[in-house]
Amino acid sequence: MCLPLGGQSSPEIEGVVPVSSASAHERGHVGVHQPIATACGKMRTHFYVRASCVGPLTMAIDPQFNENREKVGEENGVSVWGPVDEPEQLGIRGTHVAVDYDLCIADGACLEDCPVDVFEWVDTPGHPESEQKAEPTHEAQCIDCMLCVDVCPVDAIDVDASRSE
Repeated sequence: MCLPLGGQSSPEIEGVVPVSSASAHERGHVGVHQPIATACGKMRTHFYVRASCVGPLTMAIDPQFNENREKVGEENGVSVWGPVDEPEQLGIRGTHVAVDYDLCIADGACLEDCPVDVFEWVDTPGHPESEQKAEPTHEAQCIDCMLCVDVCPVDAIDVDASRSE
């Protein structure tokens, strides 16, 4: 049995489920990505608080944005996927490495952790989430390590080499 910190097994903690049991919709919400440390010998199992237990919900980047959105242009050599209505709505930037600017809170984790420096800061004055965004300016350098995806606290980044232009 895997025990979260505090010694309770996962079924006994209300609102906590193994990530494998959370629906794709739930995993796409910020609240689902709050791990509770567990120990199962050498195997580590991650449990997540269901989004319904943690308050306001925010959707993650749409991994099929290239099928569900229209490419509306390019900035700094990076594809822009709409809709865009500046400054409040900025859409998704990039293709292989994509950042949903409407979710990005500019915490900088992706810039700090990327081993090949895919991202650069760009100014986005007037955007309600943050006045800067992490632009995948050098997405061609991406090695698909997924560190940026893993560290983004709001799931604003998706990496998929099959989307390369």
